[in-house]
Amino acid sequence: MKILLPVLYFVVIVLSGCIRPKNAYSSLAPGLWRGALHLSTIPALSLKDEIERYEQEGTKPVYNPEDELPFFFEVTYPEGSSKPYVDIINGTERIRIDEVYWGRNLNTAEDTVFIDFELFDSHIRGIIREGIIEGEWVVRNKPNYKIPFSAHFGKKDKFLVVPATPSKDLTGQWDCTFDLNLAKTSKAIAEFKQDGSYLQGTFRTPTGDHRYLDGTVTGNKFYLSTFDGSHAYLFFGKIEGDSLIGSYKSGNHFLSLWTGTKNPAADLPSPLQMNKGTGVPVDFSFQDQDGNIKSLSHYKNSIQILQVMGTWCPNCYDETKFLIQYLKDNPDLDLGITGLACERHRDSTKALNALKIYKKKMEVPYDILLASTTTNKAATSRQLPFLDSVIAYPTMIILDKERAIRYIHTGFDGPATSRYQAFVKEFDQTIKSLINQPK
Repeated sequence: MKILLPVLYFVVIVLSGCIRPKNAYSSLAPGLWRGALHLSTIPALSLKDEIERYEQEGTKPVYNPEDELPFFFEVTYPEGSSKPYVDIINGTERIRIDEVYWGRNLNTAEDTVFIDFELFDSHIRGIIREGIIEGEWVVRNKPNYKIPFSAHFGKKDKFLVVPATPSKDLTGQWDCTFDLNLAKTSKAIAEFKQDGSYLQGTFRTPTGDHRYLDGTVTGNKFYLSTFDGSHAYLFFGKIEGDSLIGSYKSGNHFLSLWTGTKNPAADLPSPLQMNKGTGVPVDFSFQDQDGNIKSLSHYKNSIQILQVMGTWCPNCYDETKFLIQYLKDNPDLDLGITGLACERHRDSTKALNALKIYKKKMEVPYDILLASTTTNKAATSRQLPFLDSVIAYPTMIILDKERAIRYIHTGFDGPATSRYQAFVKEFDQTIKSLINQPK
């Protein structure tokens, strides 16, 4: 009887959360859904086949939480509307998606849902069968990039793991080394906050953060994930004494092994010291989102910010939101911003369309120019000869009244990090100091 407990628990956690919608909806049932990206290249067995295999072989279920990237989304129908919107939920963050469509697939005669992450140029398409969606996540600006996807209505557990009392409270700051399985390691700082078995936080790196992560701690293991329509991150960790060891998966192709030790004094290189100017006068001539050629001389503000970014980049999304809000909060400052976008689309027409959508949907009040039709950092650097190299997206270049480079801020610590509020204060002081300096 004891041998059967693991597989019985597996059956319970797989089935217990799958609540059928009480009412028939022509599209998605309103409420919470558990979505999952299936990262394993090995097709999963159905639950029935898995149980039969267990009974024949006497082995544990094959389900591996390290092969499934889960996330929650909530479906809401505005009052009086038959068209829903979707909120993607990552910890305390909610990303609203209005482009939600459904209909009958004429080829399969199946009800199909289409959730379009228009801002990040990706989508989820799947067949709906009474509270279950099966399909795939497709990134349109990456050639042939798709990951199998499924979702279940009403499932409450993010990670389908056996609960156990956490062996340690992970709250605090951890000094981490990533890419142990690669040719060159990299540094990161984990910022965790644990409440019982619930874990949330992020990883800060020299070039940006991994945004809003959340998950669970069970015994001496922990699981974290995030999905925002562009980035799909899955972290697994194991507690070994005062250290952490784990793996990090990005999408369906990248794997990094990492370790960490608790260290409240851990730090990363200053974002103001990672890049420098080359001495080449700052200038450019690129198409804006409407196809018009613009150069630096087109912009007349006293202080000018050049935002090296990409519409596909969530850290750039966070920085763009900050800059938009800063302009709203400081309407009288003589400050101009120009986005210099480096896009995944090699086709400039598609790239410009991505800029137009980004500017419209985010209500960006400044121009976004197409600086490059590649995200390759070496190729992009050649487009911006006044910068020594492009290390990170985003990179913020602040010019003074003489159009000379005064500051270069590499990467971005977004609102999911402990550094964000300090950055907001430092940025405000920098801009106002430059504006108040005589020409």
